[in-house]
Amino acid sequence: MGALLLDFSAASTQNGGGRQKGFDYDAAVAETYRAFPELKDRLFFYDLGKDCWVHPDPQMQAEIPRRLAEAPGQYDILKNRMEHFKAEKNSCAMYGPDGTRVIMLYTGGDTLAQLGPNADKAQNLQFTFDHELGHVICRNGGRSLDSLTRHENVADTYAAMRHFQRYGLDSPMIAQQILWRAQRVVSLTGMRHAEHFTGFVTEKLLADKDRMGLDKLSIAQTAQLAGAYATQHTPPDMQVKNLASEFNGFQKTLEQQNVQAGTPGLLGAAQDEDGNDESLKSDTAFRALAQTVLATKSADALHWGAKVLDAYMNGLLGATRNGKILVKGPAPEILSGPYWQNIRRTLDVVTAHEKTDNKPRILMANGQPYAPPEREKGPCPTKRMLMARPSLIGK
Repeated sequence: MGALLLDFSAASTQNGGGRQKGFDYDAAVAETYRAFPELKDRLFFYDLGKDCWVHPDPQMQAEIPRRLAEAPGQYDILKNRMEHFKAEKNSCAMYGPDGTRVIMLYTGGDTLAQLGPNADKAQNLQFTFDHELGHVICRNGGRSLDSLTRHENVADTYAAMRHFQRYGLDSPMIAQQILWRAQRVVSLTGMRHAEHFTGFVTEKLLADKDRMGLDKLSIAQTAQLAGAYATQHTPPDMQVKNLASEFNGFQKTLEQQNVQAGTPGLLGAAQDEDGNDESLKSDTAFRALAQTVLATKSADALHWGAKVLDAYMNGLLGATRNGKILVKGPAPEILSGPYWQNIRRTLDVVTAHEKTDNKPRILMANGQPYAPPEREKGPCPTKRMLMARPSLIGK
């Protein structure tokens, strides 16, 4: 099987398999260093919620800021980024001074819920930790000039694979994460949401996961597979940009409606105990979304726009954030009545046609007629991907 697949029988214990509860930042860091001992002196972790460095060795925990401060200019940049991401209640992986890497994890209870509102805090934090770690340890996990989204696809793929190893292949949370990413690329202004849209790859991963033998892979093997898998399936930049641009009208209308509804603020900062202020009381913007979805000639816009519209109508998506700014979702009662009943019926017909490839007006981003992707036959090429790339970690 090759060097990468040695000690295969022990891998399920090496990847932390089993249904886990709770998130322990210190334990996650210690596990990372055990899996990648070569990173102990060049990958550091910071808790933005508690404003402290995280390391299993107390002496090293105190040493990290002193070491980074040896390059004062770069350290000042790093500290500024810490303040920025803490204000956004967000997390990131960054380059630090002297070739180091720093993962900043926001652990507060009001962090972005990447797995959706139905996932507990521990699962959300674990997914975010794995996502940021994927940027560091996986091939093509860092930004590059030749792809807008590949690094985010790699990070989400690694985090999703680790989630399945921890919580089981039947966990519904990755499907929720895909929907959350789709909401943001459809609903929010700014290219950052197109850059972070990973749904094309993670949706394929959902179809392939049962054939990948993830429970038999160590953490290092999972990182190698995630980099190879996401690199292979990342779509062209223009496909993602075209998808986002299809919804520019809705995005601007939603943004304007939020401004008119009140001064935008941090999510959770200006609401009553029931969260009522996080809902819009007018359906103006969402009618624009419905019109876009039902009129589009793009297969991608139909596929993802219909998912988001259906989720809004069924109360599965609410408020989100665009940077520091609260973007409210619809109050459940406003997407009801005769107009929205008709939209539901029409959407059911249109999406049924999409699934059966019976809608010739739908075109792909390159202008070619839409055809549903064929499911690959035979075993998933996990072993081939691993064996073809013997030295991927950290590159």
